Amino acid sequence: MYGLNKFWVVLTGTVCLLIYFIPYFLWGEGASIRIFDNLDGEVLYKILASRKAYWLNYQTVIPEIMNGLPRFCITSGLNYTTLLFALFPPFIAYLVNDFTVRLIGFVGMYAVLSKHVIHGGG
Repeated sequence: MYGLNKFWVVLTGTVCLLIYFIPYFLWGEGASIRIFDNLDGEVLYKILASRKAYWLNYQTVIPEIMNGLPRFCITSGLNYTTLLFALFPPFIAYLVNDFTVRLIGFVGMYAVLSKHVIHGGG
């Protein structure tokens, strides 16, 4: 790996990932979260969590969404993000989801680079 020990590469990536999340640890719910384009989905999870509507009959209408939307039009209760919003408050659930996505992205990029770029492919 061009003189770099794998341990240091992983340690540097992990430290960078933790540095990214420092403001959330310091300021808690007062921190500003960059939500991008998934606010509509996260609101659905919050509504499902507040109504305990994860396992409702699929014909049940949820009145808070679009003046009454049947449960079958919303994501499954077996979704990872849905489970996070059922177990944690919305702020913590969103951060755990964000951390998981970034960690999987780091591990995947490390695997691709170490196989195809750093070692020359093959």
